[in-house]
Amino acid sequence: MDHDLQEKIQSYLDLLPGLHESLEKSHPNMRSEVVLWHLSWSLQSLRHLIESDSEEEITWANPFVELHFPVDCDWQSEDSETPPFTVTFGSLSAEDMETKEAVVKALTRIAVKQHEILGLQEMVNGTAFEKRGDNHIPVLPIEIIEELEKIDDTEERKKQLEQVMRPCSFGAGSIDYGDIDGGDPIPSSAYSQIEAIQEPLVAIPITVDDLKLRVIAILEIHPMIADSEKKEAYFPIVTGIAIQQDDGTEVAGNWFDIPWTSFENWPDEDRRAIFDAFEKILDDLLQGLRSDPKVEEALIEISASIRVPVRMDDPAALERIHHQMISALHETGEIEHVKLSHNSEPVISAETRRQFQELLDAVERAETNQEKGDSLEDLMVALFGSVPGFTVLQNISTQTEEIDLWIENENERGPFRQDGEIVLVECKNWSTNCGKNEFVLLQKKAENRGHRCSLAFLISWKGFAETVTKEMLRGSREKLLIVPIDGDSITSAIETGDFFSLLKMAKRDALAL
Repeated sequence: MDHDLQEKIQSYLDLLPGLHESLEKSHPNMRSEVVLWHLSWSLQSLRHLIESDSEEEITWANPFVELHFPVDCDWQSEDSETPPFTVTFGSLSAEDMETKEAVVKALTRIAVKQHEILGLQEMVNGTAFEKRGDNHIPVLPIEIIEELEKIDDTEERKKQLEQVMRPCSFGAGSIDYGDIDGGDPIPSSAYSQIEAIQEPLVAIPITVDDLKLRVIAILEIHPMIADSEKKEAYFPIVTGIAIQQDDGTEVAGNWFDIPWTSFENWPDEDRRAIFDAFEKILDDLLQGLRSDPKVEEALIEISASIRVPVRMDDPAALERIHHQMISALHETGEIEHVKLSHNSEPVISAETRRQFQELLDAVERAETNQEKGDSLEDLMVALFGSVPGFTVLQNISTQTEEIDLWIENENERGPFRQDGEIVLVECKNWSTNCGKNEFVLLQKKAENRGHRCSLAFLISWKGFAETVTKEMLRGSREKLLIVPIDGDSITSAIETGDFFSLLKMAKRDALAL
């Protein structure tokens, strides 16, 4: 790395501690915000999974799910004397350092990510597990190791280690009863685990048959799992909803025989009302933790690409358009920074556009399944091949699967620079839309590329079923991004001669889902 660039990066990284401290001062309840945010995100994911029927085990009869909050790590070789992995909170690229505004934005993103991860680590005492095959090796902070080493008794040391590495539970939690038979007494260790479970973060009081009850949200955060073989790390987060008695009395002996004690027997509108109520409660709690909005300025950043036809024989036209756009933005708020640019050249040549149109005509004329599949693949080879930095290979066969388009990504700038070195494309020119199964199949193909593929495009000429959107929501926290594109969007892109903008917009929409 260039020495000057290295010094510049270090000078910016030196600003992080101050930014971290400033963020804590402006958000004194940041840790509580992190917990509530994770509960809100988890409940939204649980709701989508239940209502989509995409998971057979996640239903109203069993409203629980384990989600994975991903964490980036630097991984060391097995023979290294340093720790096997180091948690990272983000990185700075050359593009991040082009302007002061870009640096501030990148450092803020890193600082927020740091707060999120540190908040989760605090709740599990800074512990983690390194996963090697089927083995989970505890990873502990040095101060905990020192305290455990002071305990001479092996069984007591083991007991304390288990205590330290238990998940942080709100509302309900996992209990290890050990090896006991039905008639054995409950061990004292189980009681200590039960006592460690904290009150639910949110609850909805209800009354049924003169019984005071409450519907609670359950959140359980487990120590981070660092899989050294797959080179991936995540916090397992379990969430769910349950019904409890709320008047201090013991649960009736026939509790599980009462129909309304299972959400499966509730009317649909009442079940939907549960999640709506939780969302409202969490929004109010988060708003109460933040600074008074009356004395806090809101900064809204708008990033837009606007296509406006301009006569090249009218040099003042571009200046007039810039003035009109700035005036319109001024009507909404004060403009802090504006960067305007234009490109007077066509995105692609007229000859290339004619070639694209001929390939598009072939897709629309195709009659047999073979013709439909081949014509769409030929069109997508040409379109993706027009993207700078993309080298397209067609019909790649491995020992276990076939891949329609294999793209070698050599982008150094732009929206694909941080994606993996391999981009996959699957093409479906069917008479009906594309569903969840094709989405999952492409997901598996991308995952099989040894972490070198973080982006894939699913092309479906007739569009997509609702199950695809729900599957995207289910994996919205994963690093791998599957971007769906339909035939209408491709046709419009060919008409405007701007396929590159379609890819950027489709990727942005998938990320924002």
